Amino acid sequence: MNATRYNNNSYFRPIIPLLFSFIAGIVCANHFPGRPSFVISITLLVFIVIVYFILSVKNAKLFPLMLYALLGYLSYASCIDVSLNSKHVAHYINGRIWNISGVIDSEPIVQTNRQKCILKNITLSPISGNQEGLSVDGLIQVTIYGNPGTFSVGDRISLTTEIRPFRSFHNPGGFDYTQYMMHQNLWGNAYVSADQTKKLPTADARFERVMNAVRKSILQLIAGVSEGDSKAVLSALIVGDRREISNSIQDAFNRTGVSHVLSISGLHVGIVATAAFIFFRWILSFFKPLLMRAWTKKGAALLAVLPTIFYGTIAGMEPATLRSVIMVCVFLLTFLVERDHDLFNAIAIAALAILVIDPPALFSISFQLSFMAVLSIAWGMNQFGQWIYP
Repeated sequence: MNATRYNNNSYFRPIIPLLFSFIAGIVCANHFPGRPSFVISITLLVFIVIVYFILSVKNAKLFPLMLYALLGYLSYASCIDVSLNSKHVAHYINGRIWNISGVIDSEPIVQTNRQKCILKNITLSPISGNQEGLSVDGLIQVTIYGNPGTFSVGDRISLTTEIRPFRSFHNPGGFDYTQYMMHQNLWGNAYVSADQTKKLPTADARFERVMNAVRKSILQLIAGVSEGDSKAVLSALIVGDRREISNSIQDAFNRTGVSHVLSISGLHVGIVATAAFIFFRWILSFFKPLLMRAWTKKGAALLAVLPTIFYGTIAGMEPATLRSVIMVCVFLLTFLVERDHDLFNAIAIAALAILVIDPPALFSISFQLSFMAVLSIAWGMNQFGQWIYP
C-alpha cells in the first residue's frame, strides 16, 4: 500500500496545466503587446465554444487551456497597456507642471537630506485656472529634498512639480529599469523641495492610519527593550522597518548570505502562521464537539489565516510579503478540503492566485526564486517519502 501511495502520487491536478496556460498568456502579452481588442474577441469565442461543449456533454480539454492563456494575456495587458485607461497617470507625464496630491502608500525612505515615498490615489490639478482636480490611476515616486517633516503611511500630501518618466539605458541585454518600475505599477518620478510640500488633513479612521499606528506601537515597544544595532535588527525582523539598519550591519548580513531575513517574506509569515495554527489547534482541542467531528485541524487552519493576514498588513504588505501571505493562506485553506498533503497542487493554486492579483509578478526575481525554492523542497520531500516507503 505504501508503494502505491508514493509511486502513484501524481493523481490529476487540473490547476497545474491551467497555471502554465495562464503564464504562457502573460509571456505572450509581454513580448507581443498592443492586441487587447483582438484577444478579447478570441476570448469570447473560446468561452462560447466551452459553453457549447459543456451543454453538449463533449470533451473540451484544450479549450480551457486556451481560455486561461487568453485571460493571462488580458490580465497582464490591463496592468501594462495604459492606452486602455484614459485616466492613467502615464498620460500626464508631458513636462507640464501640476498640483499633485496623493496618499503615501508605503513607509518613506529617509536618506541624506531627502525622502522618497510612493503616492497612490493621485489627484492632478492645473496650476492655473479653476479646473477641478482629476483623479488618476497608477503610482508615482516622489523625492522630497530638504527637511519636510515627518511623513508616514496614510498621510495625504500635496506638491507642485512635473512628473518625469523613468529612463533606461537600453543597453543590449541590460537591465530595463523602465519596465521594472512599470511592473511595480510606478509610472513616473517627481522631484520637489520641502518648502513646496505640505501635509493635507485626512480622516483619522483610515485603515492605513490605524495599521500604521499599530506598527508604530510595536516599534516603540522594540525601542523600549533594545537600542542601537539590536533595535535596528529587531525592527527589520519583526515589522520590516529597515530604515535604521547601518551599512556595516547590512554588509555583515550580505557576507553571511542571510540578508533575506531582514525582509519580511515566507520565513517570517510561515513562523507566524505555524505558531497561530498550533495555538488555535490546542485551544480547539478542548471543545468536544469539534473533536468528535475531527474539525480541530480545519478550524485551526481557518483561524490561523486571520493573524497571518494581520501580520502581513502590519509589515506593510510589500510584494514579497503579499506573495508569502497568499501562499501560506492557500496552504492553510487546503486543510479545509483535506488536500494538505498535495503540496504541488497547493503551490500551483498559490502561484495562480498571485498572478491573477499581480500578473507582472511573474517577471520578479523574488517570485521566481520563491517558487523554485518551494518546488525544490516539495520535490525533495516527495523523493524522501519514496525512500522511506520503498
